[in-house]
Amino acid sequence: FYANSKQKKGGLRGDLRKKYKNLRKLQNQKKIQEILQELVGNAEGTGIA
Repeated sequence: FYANSKQKKGGLRGDLRKKYKNLRKLQNQKKIQEILQELVGNAEGTGIA
């Protein structure tokens, strides 16, 4: 199942953690923009809701 010894050592959790860290690094700016958009959307939507 595991491709190499590094994955065996870290296990599935370690592999997922690495991928998650990489995703966080790549999408950090995107997430910040999304959070800002959500805050703005919530502020605009309070009157409707």
